[in-house]
Amino acid sequence: MIGFENIMIVGMNKEASRKSDVYPSLYDIALELSDSPPEEWEEIFIKIWERKIYSMKRNAYIEENNIIVICKTEDVKDTHLPMLEEAVAATNQSYREYLAKIIQQEKSEAAKATAEENELSTLEKRLKEEK
Repeated sequence: MIGFENIMIVGMNKEASRKSDVYPSLYDIALELSDSPPEEWEEIFIKIWERKIYSMKRNAYIEENNIIVICKTEDVKDTHLPMLEEAVAATNQSYREYLAKIIQQEKSEAAKATAEENELSTLEKRLKEEK
């Protein structure tokens, strides 16, 4: 799609990672994204993540250009990161489909407006010819 490049996890954001306030034995691990995602992308990601099922799944959410996953540090690389990368890839695909649908709707609305304009122009021309 024009104007959208796939968002990817590019690494850990150490500065944004911290000990969890809610779960003392866990960390809020910030995984940096390649770009700040649009709001609609974030909404799609959350829906996809909520549906994802795997052993040891943890909460994850978007904060600025990071995905925050609440987990043990030793579980990030082998357990959560692959699942988050799958969710990001699925989100990119769904977001592209969303954008394609929006573009199609805009084209359809433009075609309808053009047809209406043509119909009115034809009527105007016929009315002028009758005078």
